[in-house]
Amino acid sequence: MSTAGLVRLLDRANRRPGAVLLRAVLMPAGWGYGLITGARNWLFDKKICAAYNPRVLTISVGNITAGGTGKTPIVIWLVNKLIQAGLKPAVLTRGYKSKGGEISDEPAIIERACAGTKVLINSNRIASARRAVYELARNVLVLDDGFQHRRLARDVEILAIDATRPFGYGRMIPAGLLRESIGSIRRAHAVIITRCDLVKKDELDSIIDKIEEINPRAVIATSRHKLGEVRFGDGTAADIGEMAGKKIFAFCGIGNPEAFFDQLQKCGLEVVAKRVFADHHNYSQSELDDVLAKAQQTGAQAAITTQKDFLKLETLKAGGNVKLGFAGVRLEFIEGEDRIAGLIIDD
Repeated sequence: MSTAGLVRLLDRANRRPGAVLLRAVLMPAGWGYGLITGARNWLFDKKICAAYNPRVLTISVGNITAGGTGKTPIVIWLVNKLIQAGLKPAVLTRGYKSKGGEISDEPAIIERACAGTKVLINSNRIASARRAVYELARNVLVLDDGFQHRRLARDVEILAIDATRPFGYGRMIPAGLLRESIGSIRRAHAVIITRCDLVKKDELDSIIDKIEEINPRAVIATSRHKLGEVRFGDGTAADIGEMAGKKIFAFCGIGNPEAFFDQLQKCGLEVVAKRVFADHHNYSQSELDDVLAKAQQTGAQAAITTQKDFLKLETLKAGGNVKLGFAGVRLEFIEGEDRIAGLIIDD
């Protein structure tokens, strides 16, 4: 089942009998998961479990919910800020579904977007930290998806919260989307709320109020994901604004696909059809052929996906008359960028 399909089942607004029954069945498992994560956090909070100190500036970017919250654009913004300040960052990631240390999806995007950084893929991030500091002479570490990885000490904890589904329906995995309790927001030094342009002002205000209630000391910033250039497999490119009114077939395999589709439509593109794959999906040639065939059948002028998905299509052959491309995304702050930057860079 895709992440989007699971989200529809877990949403309390879905009152279909099957969905209600599933949530009830999963609730005890969510309680158990919550007890385990809570106990683990207590052990680290009380210093019973020790965290390795790499003795260089260490910044974590993470979340408390499963699915895409927009961490990668935050990491790219952060790493480029550090490079501009004359620092030598390394990004430490476990590399979801990567094999043998190869660079794939998010790590590849980070490495391409941040000239001068090094992305180290290893589920043992202490080993990566040691290599970054002692072998590669890096003087700042960025933990990608590091909020739950407490074995490595950090100086700054940045939490990404997706405005379109901020608190995981208030239930722990698998009954909801929470990876740990909402109270864990207390550990964050900063919270960046992403996709704020996709919710109403009163909804955003409510999210901010909740964060401030839990952690009044946290720096809070609001942001949106800005779609920029659309790059096609044939080497051509077009600004997203130039494609307003174009009919497209949209598809992706990310944690929050509806947010991506909404962004395309807000930019004026006409999404005539869409298809959702599982998060971090590895595409086959037959699946790409099917996407392009469906796009042609719907009268789409292009099939558009995310950069993360496009990287997994580069080795496949795109046939037919429909152009295949991806829409680039960057983080754009609405409020609070200077306050976030002030936490990580000394003037």
